Amino acid sequence: MKKNGETGRIKLAKPGYGALPSCEQSAPARYEFRGGIEEYCLAAKSHLKKDGIFVVCEGLGPHMNEKRVLQGAMKADLKILQVINVQGREDKPPLFGVYAMTHTENDSFKPREEIEKLIVRHKGGKRTSEYEKLMLQMGIPP
Repeated sequence: MKKNGETGRIKLAKPGYGALPSCEQSAPARYEFRGGIEEYCLAAKSHLKKDGIFVVCEGLGPHMNEKRVLQGAMKADLKILQVINVQGREDKPPLFGVYAMTHTENDSFKPREEIEKLIVRHKGGKRTSEYEKLMLQMGIPP
């Protein structure tokens, strides 16, 4: 889904919700300079094959939330198949959600009813076994 050199990363915050990163290269990965989740859903729809899946991360802070993802998916005529809320630590609220979507007319996949969660670290800072297992599946050793 790259266009004009864009990386396809989702922008996590609108400018004005914190200090911009000092690294110019990472600023567009954390702020909505090129549109928000709503625009990304519309762009994904136009690039997805009939049976394709669009996976996107969206921040769950006070200025970015699930409501915008749901509205963006609906506006783009996409259905959400799966949601995984990711917590950095088990004693903290979720940082972001991972959303898997497809065309509404695609009946190849059945949406999951419940929101799943992935906890990265225990209270003491040790990585959870679920997170380590996921990293191994991606080829990243613990």
